[in-house]
Amino acid sequence: PLCGYAAADELIGASLLTQQHPFYVELAEGMKAEAAKEGLPLEIAIANQDLNKQLADVEDFITKGASVIIIAPVDSQGVKGAVLRAESAGIKVITVDIPATGAKVTSHIGTDNYAGGVKAGELMAKVLDDKGEVAVIDYPTVQSVVDRVNGYVARERERGIEPSRIVL
Repeated sequence: PLCGYAAADELIGASLLTQQHPFYVELAEGMKAEAAKEGLPLEIAIANQDLNKQLADVEDFITKGASVIIIAPVDSQGVKGAVLRAESAGIKVITVDIPATGAKVTSHIGTDNYAGGVKAGELMAKVLDDKGEVAVIDYPTVQSVVDRVNGYVARERERGIEPSRIVL
């Protein structure tokens, strides 16, 4: 529960990557439900995959004196400065789904995306009966996607296949 990080009268700010993906819709709904259950004030800002909007949202939470800021970074490296500013203001920062590269956070909640990429490679090989070509769509500014692609590529190389097309 969030109550381990914030008192009942302290603002929790959350900056989410998007609301165009079911995962982030569910994440926002879950945070709202948990905050309501714990009696915690929660403000959610949606970055719409725009780093500048996310940075402005985090600055707004800092100005408002949030005690905790939850971030699903638009850009794993680009969010570093905002994380450092929040932490220097004494605000706890929690990253969700996507880590912030180069910044220490209070907590990170995520999955093993590398292992997910390996598993995707295994499933793809099975579905295609080890035949055919696969195009991998990449999003190189988001560390979770980079990790997933790296896991997939490693799995393909283990099978002796050199992935030739990664779409950016």
